[in-house]
Amino acid sequence: MPQSARHNHAYGRDGLTGTQDVHALLDSFARYYESDVFVVVADLDDFHNVNATLGVDKGDAMLRAVGQTIVGQFGDAHTFHYGSDEFAIVTSFESERELLDELEHLNANISTLGLPGSRNSLGLRCSFGYAHGRMERASDLHDAIRLADRQMFEAKRLGKGCAVGAPMREHRSKAKDASTTYKVYESDRLTGLANITYFHGHFLAQANTIARPTVVFFNVQNFKGYNENFGYGAGDELLVGIARAIAHAFPDCLTARYNADQFVVCASNDDVIDGIRSVRHAFRSNIKDSSIWLKAGVYEVEDLSLDSSLCCDRAKLACDTIKGRRDVYFRVYDEELKLQIAMRHYVLDHFEEAMENGYIKVYYQPIVHVATGEVCDEEALTRWDDPERGLIYPEQFIPVLEEARLIHRLDLYMVRRSCENMRRRLRRGTVKDVPAVSVNLSRLDFELCDIVTEIEKILVYYDVPRSYVSIEVTESALTGNQEFLKAEIDRFRADGFEVWMDDFGSGYSSLNLLQEYSFDLIKLDMGFLRSFEKNNTARILLANVINLVKELGIKTLVEGVETEEHLQFLKSLGCGKAQGYYFARPQSLQMVMRSIATGTYPPIEPVKERDFFSKLARINLMRPVPTADINGHYVTSDVPAAILMRQGGKWTYLNATDVYREFWRKIDGRTLEDNVSRYNTENSEERARLEGALSAALVSRSWEGMVFFIDGRPCSIRIKVIANDPQFDSTALLAIVS
Repeated sequence: MPQSARHNHAYGRDGLTGTQDVHALLDSFARYYESDVFVVVADLDDFHNVNATLGVDKGDAMLRAVGQTIVGQFGDAHTFHYGSDEFAIVTSFESERELLDELEHLNANISTLGLPGSRNSLGLRCSFGYAHGRMERASDLHDAIRLADRQMFEAKRLGKGCAVGAPMREHRSKAKDASTTYKVYESDRLTGLANITYFHGHFLAQANTIARPTVVFFNVQNFKGYNENFGYGAGDELLVGIARAIAHAFPDCLTARYNADQFVVCASNDDVIDGIRSVRHAFRSNIKDSSIWLKAGVYEVEDLSLDSSLCCDRAKLACDTIKGRRDVYFRVYDEELKLQIAMRHYVLDHFEEAMENGYIKVYYQPIVHVATGEVCDEEALTRWDDPERGLIYPEQFIPVLEEARLIHRLDLYMVRRSCENMRRRLRRGTVKDVPAVSVNLSRLDFELCDIVTEIEKILVYYDVPRSYVSIEVTESALTGNQEFLKAEIDRFRADGFEVWMDDFGSGYSSLNLLQEYSFDLIKLDMGFLRSFEKNNTARILLANVINLVKELGIKTLVEGVETEEHLQFLKSLGCGKAQGYYFARPQSLQMVMRSIATGTYPPIEPVKERDFFSKLARINLMRPVPTADINGHYVTSDVPAAILMRQGGKWTYLNATDVYREFWRKIDGRTLEDNVSRYNTENSEERARLEGALSAALVSRSWEGMVFFIDGRPCSIRIKVIANDPQFDSTALLAIVS
């Protein structure tokens, strides 16, 4: 037992874990004055997976259990909840070896912890960083905590469950090298710049002495990742380098470290742009990690009576708007940004009201089967029709709700309204009049709630079958915690939902995502068709992507169809579904029902035909053997292939490759329309041959051949039944010229 664990005094409490909190930790110096102590920071390895897989409530229960385990071993007076899944321990030992033995024993105890009522342990472990030395002044405890924190990240780099420490004397020798022109209580110890308290206190005096005073806010993006990859020591060196660059670029200006990896400057507007460029150049010259960027926001002070905090906030807001953008490194707070911020506040202030009063509405855009032109699905799209602001576009409010972590409320509202409308439509008419609906989910939905269970509850409440609802997840959402998202998508599919990947091709990791996740349908981004008429590359890309996706046994849907040429091209590729203004624009339910009643809406596919056409959508006309099992490597082939359907005794072509069309044109100049006309002519030789081959194929369930003599030349065509539904007298054939 550590010597100092005998003393056990109560300090400020953390409500989550029951241990002392970080404020008690920072105020505990008096207990350790002129003592040799070890300051330990313990971080639970991969604890985010506990929250992700078991839920936040169970994660909190485990944190409490870990906290009490540490208290049981080191004593309440020496145990603190440091933040998130981290704890701090301040205690004394005779030797470093004794500490390491205790930490190993602690990990053994933590690894046995499990959820209440469960006999299974979760196998949790901690990584430890520690600093040891004599506490001679108040700042020593703060420095020791920081050093231990830094060492903890070094431990994580070595592997889970490791412990890494360092003596305080090394840290003190480095600290002596940092000079400052400010008094101790006015300066930032690490960088030598003024602290933010000094900045606010001297802001007005500085602003009054310069022309057009302007605040510049600097922020390092992905600094946390830099610390995790290279360690806190490297992170500190980076911050010191940025501070030096700022001081050099803005001499005689008021400069300060704002917080963590953020800095502020008060300078004349005339010097701002050149100063930002100088700092950025120094930053890029000294940094080797391209994943972190330095961004800047600029606010020209309009009124010197404004509080300095407000001026910094506006510069920071300008900086925040360019997060993630590689093409922009600074942004000025201007009228446009002012309006965006006003809109952001309006959205957050009126979001609940908009849902309660029905200002947020469901609009529907039809999705059709390429082969038939019939509506097989409708995408539910959100529109905010505000009585005060008019139409608020999705791009104006969806990012705001995502940033505020409210997006799950909008998405569940849209599912609820969609199912409510679905139930109303099912009651109003026959089942065949109602297409399935696809609903869009954000990545945050999976983090903020149990989205699978919540959607299931809604469907049960409105008595809507799962086959009537498809789940759309955007490609960009499928980054980060892949194992968790894969599990959630698999839950949806196991429960009877189709899951679609939306906007495929708009990001950078599409091919990996096809390998990692299981989807029923891939929705190809409309960007593939934007340059369709002018750029043959778009046609090549689209053809090969459809071929690739179908090779994986996944259905395809192309967005952005606006012309007859687009549609015919998709038919030649055997694309399954399409969506775009060519068929209809998004419209409210009332407008959809009116269009159906007046016959201006595309025809709706009967529900009983869904499985039939779903089978056809998986046939890949671009394969050498379109119906063969996918058990090897295939490449795109110029196959003269087509899909014909016989329904109610009448033949139609659903899809046909360009090569197939060209074949008939070369034989005797006929078009497919001429060809199918002969198949539908009573007592014609072509009809007799096709009907005979169909009968044989239905019996053999294999390929059957037909030989046509055109101008004395024999022409062989093989056919195979790929879908058959006697209930509505429909059969589909794959025809290949050989």
